[in-house]
Amino acid sequence: MNQFFRRATSSLIRTPARSLRVRPPVAFQSRGFARSVIITTTGPDRQGIVADVTDALDNHGASVQESRMALLGSNFALIMRAIVNDTVCTEDLKSTVEQKFPGFTVGLADTETQVAGFKGTRAILELNMEGPDQPGLLKNLTRILAAQNISVRDLHTNTHSAPFAGYSVFTTRTILAFPPEVNLEEFEEDLEEFESKYGVHLSLTDPAEEEEGQEDEEQPVTGPTLQRDMIGMHQRE
Repeated sequence: MNQFFRRATSSLIRTPARSLRVRPPVAFQSRGFARSVIITTTGPDRQGIVADVTDALDNHGASVQESRMALLGSNFALIMRAIVNDTVCTEDLKSTVEQKFPGFTVGLADTETQVAGFKGTRAILELNMEGPDQPGLLKNLTRILAAQNISVRDLHTNTHSAPFAGYSVFTTRTILAFPPEVNLEEFEEDLEEFESKYGVHLSLTDPAEEEEGQEDEEQPVTGPTLQRDMIGMHQRE
């Protein structure tokens, strides 16, 4: 892989785990907002979906903390985490949202206010994939991760047409939590085999370093050209 791969994987050795804990504001805690709920809605896309959801939550004094939204096909999908007062009834809140969205699939469930920490994690890294769309890509990539007990913390996928290529391109952006017991050599070999088998390009980066800015950014490498760039890292172990 390129230099970014080498930099990212080296952090598995020298970089302590980064906490991605999310805490509700102190102001909300002092007002009794001690409970988190997850709200999901899925249905035909139309104008005003987000406004209607947030209006329904506001009627119960809820405050949105995190959210993910996407247009998938002709449907709009939304998932939110909101903090509410302990006195708010979950079923009443769900009923209010459902009244705003007839014909939509609505879900609501309690969750922990604080995100579970990455206990024993060696590093948080970002794995990106790009290549021809084909059956089995995501299934087999995640099997490699599961075999090493690598936890998927966030995942985004997309499919788009490749100009002049005549096929669709499948891309993924995945945030991963690496455990202390990860076998680096075996993990590298599995990624090389996967890249070669499916004709995709994989890159492993440290999202923290990307945010800080890098002095020697490189152009992406295309094709199944996974190199042994982790050799130096293995020698340092």
